[in-house]
Amino acid sequence: MFSDIRRAVGKTDSVEKGIELGALAEMRPVVMACAAAGLGLLPGALSTGIGVQPQQPSARVVVGGMITSPLAILFLLPLLASFFFQAKKRNDGKT
Repeated sequence: MFSDIRRAVGKTDSVEKGIELGALAEMRPVVMACAAAGLGLLPGALSTGIGVQPQQPSARVVVGGMITSPLAILFLLPLLASFFFQAKKRNDGKT
């Protein structure tokens, strides 16, 4: 995702617009992958029948990760990218 943001920042005149375009380009694949994995293991995480005790804890962990992972990828990574590009802009201005 960071490479998409870098590419979009290079194509636009504004860092904020480039970060927005890069994050939007990567949003659909991230959400689809996490939704597929999370929804696929949801029955295993919620089932209560006989024989589910070994798989239930790991299925719950994966479903929880698939809920929090897109939030981290789609919100924290663009935030970190903006800090990175602002710091780079300040360092370029000093030299």
